[in-house]
Amino acid sequence: TGTITVGLAEGGIKVSLFRVNALDLNSPDQLNEYYFKTMHHEFAHILHQTKTYPAKFNTISVGKYDGSNWQDRQEGVVLSCGFVTPYASSAYREDFAEIIANYIVKTDAQWKRFYNLASRGWATPSGDDPNAVYYCYYYYKDNVVDEEKKQYFSDDDLFNEYVTPNGDTINVYSNQVTNEFYRGEAPYTQDADNPGKYFDAKNRPVDESGFLLDERGNKIAIPVTAYKVEDKDGIDGVAALKEKIQIARDWLRDSFGVDLDKLREEVQKRQATFDINELRKQIENVQ
Repeated sequence: TGTITVGLAEGGIKVSLFRVNALDLNSPDQLNEYYFKTMHHEFAHILHQTKTYPAKFNTISVGKYDGSNWQDRQEGVVLSCGFVTPYASSAYREDFAEIIANYIVKTDAQWKRFYNLASRGWATPSGDDPNAVYYCYYYYKDNVVDEEKKQYFSDDDLFNEYVTPNGDTINVYSNQVTNEFYRGEAPYTQDADNPGKYFDAKNRPVDESGFLLDERGNKIAIPVTAYKVEDKDGIDGVAALKEKIQIARDWLRDSFGVDLDKLREEVQKRQATFDINELRKQIENVQ
């Protein structure tokens, strides 16, 4: 996969931005991702070129950096290793600049998503798409070869909690059921006033064969149980991200008198009240 250069910090004194002809003033997301975040990223480089950040930062995700193939790494995998973006996993100094830039410009909702992905285990199954990465799986019966197979997935909407008729909570693969149905608890009794109705030992409606029925009188199918991939990378992704932010926070305060959280608060406020017409005026009035 190819890469593009969006910014460069030189010698602790100069930041260069690229692709400025691609600026789209009608796209706040594009401006934030390719320009505003890049400015914070490159200025973080300017600062650490002036005063080195603590060496402890480089030990948090040690052994997980990949300077050659970072662009092919998946978001969930790198977050689980404590990197906020794939680019952060390319080198220590890029990791440091990325954690600062993303902490400043990303919203609370976006950070909640980062922490959610960082808390999981991930797998890259062999198959048609070698780069596909998943964090959950379920088993299904392949009737063609008559064997049970494992199917991976990564969509949050397909992974839900389900309360069984027995009151147990299990994880299920959404909207998928087996060809099996829940049975009631024997003995079964027939309703004396309505011979067509049956109940199990817990007074739940069943059919004449003892299968539990829902409120519409249909048999209750057993859903496909889903399992989370075990996190085997040896790093607590959430803790790693938070530790990196704290190191950056302390370093900015002690070295430059900069309050990272106040800076983020101001940037978030401006993003939330973004006025494209006012921005155009500011750009047009530049002499």
